[in-house]
Amino acid sequence: MLFEAVPDIDLSRIAFGFQYFPETGFADFFACDSESVVELDSPISLLSYLGNSAFVAFPFQPGAKGYLIPPFLDIQDCVSRRFVVEGFYRDDEDSDDSGEGFVSVGTDSVYKSLVSAAIESIDNGIFEKVVLSRSVRLPFSGKELAGFLKRICERYSGSNFVVFNIPGKGLWVSASPEILVASGHSILGANHSQVLAHALAGTKLGNDTLWSEKEIIEQALVAGFIRDKFAEIVGQGRVKEFGPITFDAGDLSHISTVFHLEGGNAELAVRLAASLHPTPAVCGFPFDSAYGWIVDNEELDRSFFTGFSGSFHPERIKFVVNLRTACFRDEQLIFYAGAGITSGSDPEAELSETAAKINVLRQLI
Repeated sequence: MLFEAVPDIDLSRIAFGFQYFPETGFADFFACDSESVVELDSPISLLSYLGNSAFVAFPFQPGAKGYLIPPFLDIQDCVSRRFVVEGFYRDDEDSDDSGEGFVSVGTDSVYKSLVSAAIESIDNGIFEKVVLSRSVRLPFSGKELAGFLKRICERYSGSNFVVFNIPGKGLWVSASPEILVASGHSILGANHSQVLAHALAGTKLGNDTLWSEKEIIEQALVAGFIRDKFAEIVGQGRVKEFGPITFDAGDLSHISTVFHLEGGNAELAVRLAASLHPTPAVCGFPFDSAYGWIVDNEELDRSFFTGFSGSFHPERIKFVVNLRTACFRDEQLIFYAGAGITSGSDPEAELSETAAKINVLRQLI
């Protein structure tokens, strides 16, 4: 019902979060009026809300405020109050949404130049990896949201599917292959008593080619980072690793390593999420130099893209990295994608990787 209800919800006044769990077929839904949304200074602030249930969303930028949506309204409340804004729908019923209106933030040549500059910085020893993002946008009517969201959920039914709206920040949808942390769930080989984290990096279309050295190194940096964070929080020897293996996510494949910790709980999951975010899979390594370079050079406000979101309960948590992401705001759909840059990167190949990722959702319009 959520998909059909979205066009009748005043997105400027109602916050909501929806998370689909492919392992069970169930979903969580949380909604409240905008004045009930809780602003959080950092992921570690979630420790103050242990024992409650809510949906949370954090942007990519470390130190930027996150948001907690409590379950004050159900879907019918949102619809029956009919907070429909005059002019929310486009007046021109025959407007062209075929994709011809896509415009990039920066041209293809600008993105390739940025990749080349990053490779030069890597060769000069400034950092080992950096993740560079781009976006494309399309004029889009709110009346089309229901069909678009439904098609994503159906096409990527095995993904970590989330939809959330923060008034003033846009409606965000993600069909992500990557879990940041989870506890209380039987997924990726873990059982309910385990906390898990997911190291996912390296991307190719299909599974008909071998992984390159560049992609193997890229994923190893992410896995090493998560391994070290687990060791910092719980010590050596308590974590089991599974991988690296090829992980298929729709039309794309990645290299995956899963980390399991026996005897975990919600508090540990929150502390681990706060320590991991953002991982080298979405930022780079070492963090300080890679993130600083992104701030200085990437002309894109990522907002919730490469942040994380998900539901938060006393006995179970599942936070997913916001990848395969689109945002609806100001009568536009904005699609985001990024690529991990290492010394073995090729600018043309990295541009093609971002195009393939953007096409995951773009093809469903």
